[in-house]
Amino acid sequence: MFDIVTIGHFAIDFIVPPGGEKPKKRLGGPPTYVSLSALKLGSSTSIISRVGGDFPARYIEWLRSMGVDLSGLKIDRGSKTTSFLIKYYPNG
Repeated sequence: MFDIVTIGHFAIDFIVPPGGEKPKKRLGGPPTYVSLSALKLGSSTSIISRVGGDFPARYIEWLRSMGVDLSGLKIDRGSKTTSFLIKYYPNG
């Protein structure tokens, strides 16, 4: 039993900082932020989600090392994970 179970999609965010540098690949999506925030508040968390075969194993390992339960995570090797390109501009 967990204090909080998050259901939603992970994302792979490609973040372009001001100045047009090479995009930085980051873990994103609501389950990430909800679970990590809840952990910081002392709650136990679990995520139910599905990712594609391109989802980096290091993200799964890192979330587990932080204490997030991923027993509800399904990897669909024939699909791609949701991704976003996020650009930041010098003038906001």
